[in-house]
Amino acid sequence: MNWSRIERWIWYAFLVIAPWQTRMFFWQSRPFSEWLSGALWLSDVCIIGLMVLALTRGWRPKIADDTDRILVLVVAAAALSVVTAVDRVVSIMALARLAEFGVFFLYLRQWAFRHADADASVTAFITGALLQAGLGIAQYALQHDVGIRFMGETLLRTDLHGVAVFFDATGAKLLRVYGTFPHPNVLAAWLFAALAGLVWLFIRHGSGDNRHQLVWAAGGVILLWGLYLTFARTVIAAGALASVVVGCSAFRDRISRSWPNIRAIRQRLVLVGIVVLLASVVFLVAFWPSVWARAVIHSSDEAVQLRLDYARDALSTGRGWNLNWTGVGIGGFVPWLMRHDPALPSYLYQPAHSLPLLAYAETGILGVAALVAFLAFISFRAWRAHAAQPLLRVGVLALFGALVFISLTDHFFWTLQQGRILWWLVLALSAGIDSEKS
Repeated sequence: MNWSRIERWIWYAFLVIAPWQTRMFFWQSRPFSEWLSGALWLSDVCIIGLMVLALTRGWRPKIADDTDRILVLVVAAAALSVVTAVDRVVSIMALARLAEFGVFFLYLRQWAFRHADADASVTAFITGALLQAGLGIAQYALQHDVGIRFMGETLLRTDLHGVAVFFDATGAKLLRVYGTFPHPNVLAAWLFAALAGLVWLFIRHGSGDNRHQLVWAAGGVILLWGLYLTFARTVIAAGALASVVVGCSAFRDRISRSWPNIRAIRQRLVLVGIVVLLASVVFLVAFWPSVWARAVIHSSDEAVQLRLDYARDALSTGRGWNLNWTGVGIGGFVPWLMRHDPALPSYLYQPAHSLPLLAYAETGILGVAALVAFLAFISFRAWRAHAAQPLLRVGVLALFGALVFISLTDHFFWTLQQGRILWWLVLALSAGIDSEKS
């Protein structure tokens, strides 16, 4: 039996189905809360299966460099937080999840990226994202879910409490699209990463044939419109900024004059820019009342106020402005908030909407310091690891920076399965393949 081929196909299948919310619950809180329940995801089964196959084929996880060593400190700080956890069961489950993705990070750098074809991997990721974008477009057209329950699609209606909706400039109540993700913001981040992958593939393999270019353009427009229909302001802004950074780097002679194949790269980036501009203008014209409603942000907006309230709550875990050294337990912010402010409506018991603040609240100053150091070392690694491919180096750093920027105002990279998968995939991609062979 060709275990190498089986492992590769499981890997590609994982990249396609990773956005699904298919899972089996160990327990559920009553009333249901995502943050107080435990489940085994289909994506967990794939991750564990992949790592077991790699172990049987010779992979031996190791701490190979300073990035890996600081990752151990992040997990150690989270483990320490369990000692003082408000809800120890929830924290132990969250710690197990962090440890799983920590080992997954090592697996990616030390094994998967060596044995899986890069082009095929990105293509599989894009395939899954295209399915999500198409589903999201259908959800917007219907203004409710499509009913694909086996993929974990959420029940979506504009009159349901807790579903992400907004009022456009004409007063119409509209659904922000989800795909099979738990929130539109997570779908938006996934589609942004897929767009980055599509551009990378186009630069490498784009054909001058008009029919082929139409196929590339169609894929890009589907992903782009799927992203826009999430109306995720922070993700769209981060994506736009990252795109500007890559574009300016490629077209500035002082930076890119010596890059290999720079003339062809610039020609293909121009084509990408034309498609993005045209697709964006058409979307802007077609959905102007919705775009205007989401573009205008007031300090009194609920989204802004809730983020400020959760930020204050996160800082309050240290008794005012005093430092919180060990945290309230990884995964324990919601149980802590339920005790700290028992009068809140149940739907407001959510994690702090900032990854650094949430990490501070749950794992203390030790945990957030280790996390910041980990991200800093990854940025240094990204600069060195991709030095032979300057455009890839800039692109990876831009993608990494965009995700870090998004994490400042959202929590899903720390708390939600699909967010964790995307986060650790990008972190491992940024850190690059370990210099020592497994």
